[in-house]
Amino acid sequence: YGAYVSYSLPSLPEDFIWSIAGVPRGYSCDRIWELAILAKYTWKDNFFCWRYNKADPGICFNMNGAVGNSDCVQLIEGAAKSWMDNFLCVPPSSPYSFSWVYSIALRDG
Repeated sequence: YGAYVSYSLPSLPEDFIWSIAGVPRGYSCDRIWELAILAKYTWKDNFFCWRYNKADPGICFNMNGAVGNSDCVQLIEGAAKSWMDNFLCVPPSSPYSFSWVYSIALRDG
């Protein structure tokens, strides 16, 4: 057996990345995928990622509502009605508190 290695949790923002082209090299990810979107507008290659040499932060995307016993933020995409039940969740013990903005104009305005 190998030696036990304990990794620290990823730091915000430097250890996280959003990818629209699959899992980037050097990262572990959770897929952000809405099956209700037509195939030509696919999200199947979108991922929310953290550096692979960091502990798994317990991030979970769910396209069917908030995950029980989790702290979740609703991910709303203004142009897609099917996104009304999408959530990004973390365990209740997580140090992270995420927010979601689908438009830079809304964030900055």
